Amino acid sequence: MNHKILPKAAAILSLVGISTTASAQPYFEFIEIADALSPQIGTGTFVPSFTTLGSNGMASGVAAADYDNDGDIDIFVPNGDGLSHPDFLFRNNLYNAFGETTPFTEVAASDPNGDYSALRGILTDGVGQPHKPRSRSAIWIDFNADGLLDLFVAGDAMGDNMNTSPYTAPRLYQQQISGEFVDVSTITGLSTQTMIEDQNYGPTDTILRHLGGVTSGDLNGDGYPEIFVGLWQTLGANSPTDIGYRLFVNIPKSGSTTGEREYVNATSATLFPLNNTTIDRYGAHWQPVIHDFNGDGWLDIFCAVDGNDNHLWLNDGQPVQSWNMTAFTDAGISAGLEAQTWGGTDMGVAIADVNVDHVQDVYTTNIDHDGFLPDWHNALFLSSDTDIITYPYVESSGSTITKSDGAFSWGCTFGDFDRDGFIDLAVTNGDLGNCSAISTRHKSNLFLNDGNTTATFTDVGTNVGFDDEDFGSSLISADFDRDGDLDLVQVVFTDSACSNLAEVRFLENSDLCSQGCPANLWINIRPRLDTPNRFATGSLVRVITGSGSQKVEQTRVITTGISIMGQEPAEAHFGLGDELATNTPVSVIVEWPNNRLPATLEGTALSLTNQVQDIAPCEIVDLVAPFGVMNSDDALKFMEFYAAGDMRADLDADGQLTFFDWAIANSIILAGCL
Repeated sequence: MNHKILPKAAAILSLVGISTTASAQPYFEFIEIADALSPQIGTGTFVPSFTTLGSNGMASGVAAADYDNDGDIDIFVPNGDGLSHPDFLFRNNLYNAFGETTPFTEVAASDPNGDYSALRGILTDGVGQPHKPRSRSAIWIDFNADGLLDLFVAGDAMGDNMNTSPYTAPRLYQQQISGEFVDVSTITGLSTQTMIEDQNYGPTDTILRHLGGVTSGDLNGDGYPEIFVGLWQTLGANSPTDIGYRLFVNIPKSGSTTGEREYVNATSATLFPLNNTTIDRYGAHWQPVIHDFNGDGWLDIFCAVDGNDNHLWLNDGQPVQSWNMTAFTDAGISAGLEAQTWGGTDMGVAIADVNVDHVQDVYTTNIDHDGFLPDWHNALFLSSDTDIITYPYVESSGSTITKSDGAFSWGCTFGDFDRDGFIDLAVTNGDLGNCSAISTRHKSNLFLNDGNTTATFTDVGTNVGFDDEDFGSSLISADFDRDGDLDLVQVVFTDSACSNLAEVRFLENSDLCSQGCPANLWINIRPRLDTPNRFATGSLVRVITGSGSQKVEQTRVITTGISIMGQEPAEAHFGLGDELATNTPVSVIVEWPNNRLPATLEGTALSLTNQVQDIAPCEIVDLVAPFGVMNSDDALKFMEFYAAGDMRADLDADGQLTFFDWAIANSIILAGCL
């Protein structure tokens, strides 16, 4: 799959309706929906695991996914420790039947005896007393391949020295078909894992160990999700043998006859060789991201590292342990993803094809702060080929988005916010330790792509209402209201008096068409597999418009952990510009992880755009011979399954057979096995 790909010329892009110059005045703005999230939490109840002074941490996350399979995106918000600080689950009310009038309803903390009560995070200790450990980051995963999203939550005890496992062990909540969540941390072996000490090496100083971020993906090719956790701690604070990450491998549960799963700790220098064992083991690892960076069909791991070179662990695809886990080679330096002078302080991560060469580029947030070293700044690493060793990433030194005007950047997210066909970037900033010093605050940034392939951007944050001076942490984007554009969710501290007032902001992307604006088209792709990687984590989605010399191709990836301690839903949003003719050919290609044959959906701009499209592999409805082609026999067999109540016909994995399953089957059968 390694091949040199050159960027499209700007002239070609303009021919097919994608503008090559940024608008002087953006045609959209972000409007905070005041009653969407934070008012339901209550003043003083949301105390996330970071403060303006950094006393109990430096960042906290947010996880978004359609956990209830109703078609809209829901939000989980981790909270601090203590019984008065439960974690929150916001159910999106767009497509529900509950008659709610607000955009979201909090359903976990507000209903301590309901189906979602386990997600409040309140546990019972060894003597029967309730306690609430700190939650810092979470991801939605389907760990047992039943088609229902489960929730992994992790925290730490930084600043408190609570060096006992109930406060630092990760938690896993399994979703039942009834909608209830059950704590399966003990059953799956996660309750015995610890983030504060390293097995075989002795205890660490938990006061200085901090969760860095969480991600997930099928690393060994069996379809079940592994979990990778980054850990941060101050350089020199602990033993040089401390390991700054955890890898939990998903395996069949020992002795189970009912298909149960469990996680084992596979953290090992054998699996993950380190560039510099005297420094990297100190554990200054922030956000990890899983993606097939070199295009060989195996998922790899990138991890932003504070104070040293970033890691890019390439998956060798060769099993090295009894439970079939593969080994990795660290290519961070040889691939050009090393950090800046003195290692920098890379923290948040976002990936996207910024320069339109069909290969994912990497963006990391950093400190560009008055009084720190002048070479520190946010970094954009541009790729040119999936052969990342022969053609390594090159850091873009002149791009606007690598400079944050003296800021302390954390969360970041790529997205085509104006739907013009070019990737934009949002970044939130927060300077720990200076909460009362207004002069040192720095605004959030919305970098609008200038409409070319040279990765130049214009900061329009002030123009579009994303220019707060609060202390931001996690930042994610998704189309929460299903109107075709990307909204934002931002975790911030809002006060200037250091009293730690925090909010979760929902910022709706609203057009300004009363002023006259282009009718930019869009398409949102939700890849879905049969089993066991139902939500297609690790997939790459291509959308191609036009043909011949006028063809334009865009790509997106399906990941879990992103930004800083964030998660965006398993879907790929594309802007397509405003000049596509209704008969312009549009193709969607999904490249599944682990070398499974791609799926293709073909149509026109009229038939495919301005809607959410579910795409699944042909084989889930290629039910009778001859296999590899679609015909009426496949349709009849699907009808047979459906009529018999056979859940093999439940293609949208919502636990019931409905019209939507018919729609998915119809689209696949009409497309054929291409």
